[in-house]
Amino acid sequence: MSGREIDDLLLDIKGLVLVREILKQRGATPAELEAHTVELERLKDRLAELAVPATVGS
Repeated sequence: MSGREIDDLLLDIKGLVLVREILKQRGATPAELEAHTVELERLKDRLAELAVPATVGS
């Protein structure tokens, strides 16, 4: 597990959350907001993979 990769993922997630909120306030389309949501979910899944590695032999 790379602490640097986790830090980068957390920074990316925070940025996407902030940008999505700005887009919402500026009247972004549902498709634009959904694109950010999809990317957020992808990054959260990757973060979970790194933070909770699979157990060996399960």
